[in-house]
Order: sequence, then C-alpha cells, then structure tokens
Amino acid sequence: MPYKNDFFDLIIDVECLYANSENNTKIILDEVYRVMKPKSKFLSISFSTKTTGYNSGKKYKNNRHTFTNLKKGPFKKNYGIIRFIDKLTIKKLYKKFKIEKLEKVSRTYNNLKEVIEEWVILLNKHK
Repeated sequence: MPYKNDFFDLIIDVECLYANSENNTKIILDEVYRVMKPKSKFLSISFSTKTTGYNSGKKYKNNRHTFTNLKKGPFKKNYGIIRFIDKLTIKKLYKKFKIEKLEKVSRTYNNLKEVIEEWVILLNKHK
C-alpha cells in the first residue's frame, strides 16, 4: 500500500479479505499491520464456515476453506475466490494483532432455508 508506516488510526474490512487466498490474505494483513498506528483498531468482517455454500465448490489450490464455483449459497459460480473462516484460522491469520472482540452475526435468506454467518473481528495493533 502506498502509505507510510503507522499511518492509520482505523482500518475497516467489510468482506473484502474473504475474496483472497489464505496466502494473499497473509500478505494483505502484513501490510495492514504495517500501516496501522500503535494502539489503532482494525475491524474485519468475514464469512464463517457455517454459511450456506461452504464446501460446495471446487477447492482453490488446496487452500483450507477456500473455494471457487460454489454450487449453492449466496455465491454464484462466477463469483471468484471465496474463503470462509473458522475460529482456528482467525487466530492463525490475525496472529500479529491482538483480538479485542470476536463475535458472530447470522441471518437467513431464501425463506429461512439458507444462512449467512459472519465473523466480526475487532483487533488492535498492540505495539
């Protein structure tokens, strides 16, 4: 990112990181950490493995919880990469950060037949 170190007080990711492989997400998170000021906040929202459609598509390059061409759920075949996340993966991906709050939000659609469940992760740069 074209920003100097320790530049932002707050960074918000509303379901953008999920469209990246786990390896690319790690690279992005390293950059996010770099541009955050000490004691700043980072809000990240991402789809959980409980979301309808999880594990219904083609595995993406053997990335855990990452698929393309989902056959069901809110993501259609040409949607691209969809990386779902579980609690263990959250701790692994966001290990540079201090997890301040970890919550889930879920909602139904398609007349209560399908679910979208999202992790709401509030982190901070503890240095």
